[in-house]
Amino acid sequence: MTHPMILCVGNRISAIETLYNAGYSVQVFAQRGSILEKFCAENTIQYRLMPSKSSQFISVLTELEFDVLISAGCPFIIPVSQMSGKALFTNLHPTLLPDLQGKTPLNGVFMLNRKYIGATFHYMNDQIDAGNIIYQTKTELSDDMDLGLVYYVSFELEKIAFRRGWKLLQESEFTYCGKPQQGPSTYFNRTAEMMEADITSITVNELLLKVKAFGIRSQGVKIFRMDSFTGIVVFSASQIINSFLQDNFSDSDPGTVLLEYDSKLLVKVRDGLVRFDIFEYKEVK
Repeated sequence: MTHPMILCVGNRISAIETLYNAGYSVQVFAQRGSILEKFCAENTIQYRLMPSKSSQFISVLTELEFDVLISAGCPFIIPVSQMSGKALFTNLHPTLLPDLQGKTPLNGVFMLNRKYIGATFHYMNDQIDAGNIIYQTKTELSDDMDLGLVYYVSFELEKIAFRRGWKLLQESEFTYCGKPQQGPSTYFNRTAEMMEADITSITVNELLLKVKAFGIRSQGVKIFRMDSFTGIVVFSASQIINSFLQDNFSDSDPGTVLLEYDSKLLVKVRDGLVRFDIFEYKEVK
C-alpha cells in the first residue's frame, strides 16, 4: 500500500492538513459548515457533503473504494465489522483514550477535573472510541485555560498524533496493528441539563465549574429563576470575594441581580456573589 487511497470524513482538518501538504490525493466527506468543508473550498479540494442521516452515509460509504478511512469528527457510527474489503478504519479523538470517550468529551475535561489534555489516533471497531491505539500524546492543563483554549490545544495535539501515527503506519507498510487501550474507560457527552443552572440553589463553585466547562459562544450555561430577568446564557463568570460587597448584600436572596454595570451583572447565589462577565439575554424556557 505504497500510495493508499485515502478517505477523510468528519468536520476537522487534523489529518487532511498534513496529507494535503504532503501531496496526497484524498477523497473527502465533509460536514456542512465545518472547518473541513472550509479547508477543502479554500484549497480547491473536491469534497462531498455528508448526508443528514446515518443510513444514507453508510450506504454511500459502502460504494466507495478506499484503502484507509480517517475519521475526525464524524457524526455517525461506522459499522466497521460490516464493511466489506480490507480497508483500514481509523479515527482521531481529542482526548487521551480510553479516558473521555464519546461525542463531546472536551467539556468533560473540566466537569471531571482532568489535569491534562490529550489526543489519540486509533483504529476503529464496532465500539465507540475503543480500538487499538496507533499514537497518542498529551500536555498538562493549566488553571488559566478556558474551553476555547482547550479546544484549540486538543485539536493541535490531534495533528501531532496523526502525523506521528501516520509515519508509523507508513514505516510498517500499513501493517502496524497498534496497542490495546490501557486503563479504565470513562465516557462523557454533554446534555442540556448539564448546561443549565438554577441560580437560587446552585453554589458558587458549581456555577463557575459549569461556566468554565461550557463557556464558548456556541454553548454557554442557561440561567433559570433569576430576579427580574426572563433568562440569560452565561459564557464567562467570576467569583467576587470583596468583604464590603459580601456584607452589603448579605441579606439578599439567591437569584437576585444586585448590580448591572458596564455590560456585567453582579448576582447573588446560594453561598456568595458571582459576576457574569460575558453573557447574553435569551428567553429560557
